[in-house]
Amino acid sequence: MHRPGAGARPHAPGLPGPAALDAPGEPSIGDPYLSYLGNTGYDVQRYVVKARVDPLAGRVEADTTIEARVTLDGLDRLSLDFMRPKDGKGLAIFTVTADGQPATYTRPDDADKLWIDLPAAKAAGDALTLRLTYGGAPVPGGADIFSGGLLPHGSDTMYAISEPDGTRNWIPSNDHPRDKALFRFEITAPKPFVATANGVPVETIDGAGETTAVFEMRQPMATYLATTAVGRYRTADQAGPGGVAIRHYFLNDPADGMRVAGVTPDILGVIGRLVAPYPFDTYGHYAAPDFGGGMENQSMTAIGPGAFASSTPRSQHGLIAHEAAHQWFGDAVSPYTWSDIWLNEGFATYYAELWRASRVGPEPLGWRMEALRYAVLSRALDLPVTQPLLADMFGTNTYEKGGWVLHMLRATLGDAAYTAGVRAYYDAHRFGNATTADLQAALQTASGQDLEPFFAQWLRRGGNPSLDVRWRQVGDTVTVRVCQAGPPVGPAVFDVPVVVAVHGAGRSVRAAGRADAPVATLTAVVPFTAEGVTVDPDFALLADILVTRAATEADMGCGL
Repeated sequence: MHRPGAGARPHAPGLPGPAALDAPGEPSIGDPYLSYLGNTGYDVQRYVVKARVDPLAGRVEADTTIEARVTLDGLDRLSLDFMRPKDGKGLAIFTVTADGQPATYTRPDDADKLWIDLPAAKAAGDALTLRLTYGGAPVPGGADIFSGGLLPHGSDTMYAISEPDGTRNWIPSNDHPRDKALFRFEITAPKPFVATANGVPVETIDGAGETTAVFEMRQPMATYLATTAVGRYRTADQAGPGGVAIRHYFLNDPADGMRVAGVTPDILGVIGRLVAPYPFDTYGHYAAPDFGGGMENQSMTAIGPGAFASSTPRSQHGLIAHEAAHQWFGDAVSPYTWSDIWLNEGFATYYAELWRASRVGPEPLGWRMEALRYAVLSRALDLPVTQPLLADMFGTNTYEKGGWVLHMLRATLGDAAYTAGVRAYYDAHRFGNATTADLQAALQTASGQDLEPFFAQWLRRGGNPSLDVRWRQVGDTVTVRVCQAGPPVGPAVFDVPVVVAVHGAGRSVRAAGRADAPVATLTAVVPFTAEGVTVDPDFALLADILVTRAATEADMGCGL
């Protein structure tokens, strides 16, 4: 997701750790950050969602079938994530059946869960089919981080943006990314409205005063990526790499929108060459009124319409690239828990920059990383990337610092080993889930290096290094002193590589070393009078760097 500004609830400490998918049937899958999401005792294989969506009335009537495999012997009761009605709004349940038999159900007043009593107990490995009919005006999902599921927007558009927990506002589901499933959507809308959803467009059924659009997502999908959009859309088509069909849904002139979205085939091709071919059968975008960013719904990204109408379309290409990169990282490979969200956003942030570099050359990549570095340091949180507070799950640490971690890994390992490791990580977890430890293991295998110190320092420790650099020339020797003050608690300092470039007389000489102590010293022998020193000339280190020329030896002291 490309984030707009939003607030969120504070994280509740002491939540349980991850639970196995086949743990006893409980109303939580055990996520450490969104503990109220997910359920155990079953594994959903496929959702069939038949929904009549009226954007003018802001209402939906739906008939959803859930095909699941039981993972618990003796399962006779289970829960689904489903928003309870609030303030006179919400989706009322009409019928519930299990394996074709009527089933009793309850909706607690204090939780957004739907409990279903099965007509007969099921054994592990059994197939289970649930069918629910329901309707009304959906209420927003619960986390209030970005969007609350399927809701009306503007005067005549209704769409679903659901990260992290909004799908439960319109689809009874096991609403956690660990339980991926196939999807079929049959979306009926009044004429002249146009509907879209995830997956391959299978058919369009013309009815009296309404049209039904059928879509199938034929690769497993996390529930938070499920979407539909109904509006007065106008479409434009493109051909992507490998024959991937691309369709964009605009609310205004498609010619204007294509000035922004027209780069999509190139983006899919570049990222495909860096990682692996595009993982799904189709791709596209739809305009989402009242939304200021982008959301990487699997195969059908939502984009705020302001981006499509921009008078500077090139300024929006990074947004298009960010959401496209998510199709590999976040969609094909999804987080095992929400604490791994940096794997989604860090990869999307960095690979959008790699695409940009493919168009303008590697040197501007450094300039872009400098901009991301400034964003991290100016809004830095002294929190580990892998342990965000709920309010910070979609903050600077997750996006910009996550991208910088990947950039530093690439600089540390070299392009060949880094690329091999990322490809191995992607191949091993495609259409499934992954953790930070999975990425570390893949990169270690590809490079032959022990990356535990790197991952511990940059992901499991908070903060970033701050380097006070002093330099002085005596004769032909330039001495560079790197001073680093550690935090009050924890490791004294960061252990980081330092490269300096000494400039003068139109020439440059480099020296390299490590800053792994409060004071580190580098020297460079230069055949000229030094005019300046640049620290990290290749933009390969996430650090706050201050460089000062010392007039005397006394000025070289760190004052530590």
